[in-house]
Amino acid sequence: MTLASVTTSTDLTVFGIFFYTALFVSMGLALFCVATVHKQPHFTEMQKLKWVLFTVFVPIVGPIAYLLRLRSDKKEGTH
Repeated sequence: MTLASVTTSTDLTVFGIFFYTALFVSMGLALFCVATVHKQPHFTEMQKLKWVLFTVFVPIVGPIAYLLRLRSDKKEGTH
């Protein structure tokens, strides 16, 4: 038996930990954005569809852009 056959494939590398963390964070952000898009009264149906597609198909950038848009809308609404 060689040493390679004794080691298991469950060892996580630094890249694996970073990759899975980024994957779960991006999925969570996308799900949060999809859930909150439909609650926005100032978006038209076409804008809601565009934001949903953007947040789902552009993993990290889409949800961050949506959250920044919400933040700027809240600032404008308070003044």
